Amino acid sequence: MKRDGKKDDQKLQVNKNFVCIDQLLHNYNLIKMVQWIELYMSCPVSSTGCSKSQDPGYWYHSGGCGGSMEISTDVYMRCKKCYTSGHWKGWSFSCSRHPLQYEKADDRDFLQNLGFVTNLYATDSEKKNILKLIIRKILEEMDLTY
Repeated sequence: MKRDGKKDDQKLQVNKNFVCIDQLLHNYNLIKMVQWIELYMSCPVSSTGCSKSQDPGYWYHSGGCGGSMEISTDVYMRCKKCYTSGHWKGWSFSCSRHPLQYEKADDRDFLQNLGFVTNLYATDSEKKNILKLIIRKILEEMDLTY
């Protein structure tokens, strides 16, 4: 059986190109990968005085769903049960101090509560890194530098 060296060289070159492209995509996805963490913080609503409270807790989706809420490094929130999602500014918050009274959170109050929780809740480096990315993203959206 005779081998055609040209075709083998071409196949090898094509395979090398695919490997390079695949590696680049893999590295890009690792850098751009959106990470999620359970939402754990005090109520961020300032009009009710809640934002000054330092009594954090986990957050749950209302409307009969009851699924636990997560926040991403792109500052989107979602329900882990029904996967309803949206940018954090699109969500309203209600807690035991103002039950069934859903209100939007102020940027600074939301940021302050996440910053407080970073020190309290994030016991391992992975959670701390995710929370730092979330805080950085909120600061970017507020046009503040980090």
